[in-house]
Amino acid sequence: TCFGPPTFTRRTDLYLNQFAAKLAGLPREKVLERMWTRTGPTIMTELDTLCHLLDDMASALEISSTRYLRWSESWQGLTNAILVVQTTEKQLHFSGKIMQVKEVFRVVSADEFDAEQQQRGAGGI
Repeated sequence: TCFGPPTFTRRTDLYLNQFAAKLAGLPREKVLERMWTRTGPTIMTELDTLCHLLDDMASALEISSTRYLRWSESWQGLTNAILVVQTTEKQLHFSGKIMQVKEVFRVVSADEFDAEQQQRGAGGI
């Protein structure tokens, strides 16, 4: 979550619940530290990460978005994928600049993930 005057683009606050820390396999404080310093390992394949970044750029002007993601490995090195739905909501300053971004992740079943992928078409994010 980013708070601050719309002229700044640096993160000023970051929140993480215990469930997210459990997915990472680390204490909450350690996950927050690694997220803040951007030293955590990538939790998606390189191709999934690239697609995620391209989708972010393509939907940069959208106020809200929902996407289904496959996290291929956790920070503790598990080999089973974790399937999640990410909901992003942006709060804008009256000038149109982003003041706050909230991202909520929810773990989903393989059936829900597959159904969403089929509905969006092959290769859809």
